[in-house]
Amino acid sequence: MTRNIGFEGGKNEWEGPLKLQFHKDEKHTAIRYVAELNKQKFTFYPPTPLLGAKLQRTLPTVILVTIGKAQHATGDLKFPSEIRSEDDSIEHLVYEFAEEKVNSIRYNTSDVKDNASLYIPKEVFRGMKHPKRVFLAITLPKEAQE
Repeated sequence: MTRNIGFEGGKNEWEGPLKLQFHKDEKHTAIRYVAELNKQKFTFYPPTPLLGAKLQRTLPTVILVTIGKAQHATGDLKFPSEIRSEDDSIEHLVYEFAEEKVNSIRYNTSDVKDNASLYIPKEVFRGMKHPKRVFLAITLPKEAQE
């Protein structure tokens, strides 16, 4: 009899990174962006500090979102954690696994004033085991930066 040691169910953990182009949902009152996947839509409500103070005044119609496995939790680094205000601009956020839903995996972050959730469609993981932590970063397409 053989047994896998160190792997749950023999599935490898998804690492990414995945870069998606999201378009602003103009029909919605909240700041909401949507990306098309093969089978479903990926809806994203960006935390205000991740957009940066500069972008909050003129929200871009298109953003690039990069998601990947976070290698270390912030708590593992033994740095004091501080909650960022909405005026602070940050490069990325780290989200911790919270719960598995029917069609998505919910992650939470406490790095911002109001705890933010991120729902990643299971389709993103392509049948691989979801990571315990993910990072998320927003950039603008090159044509929007000029």
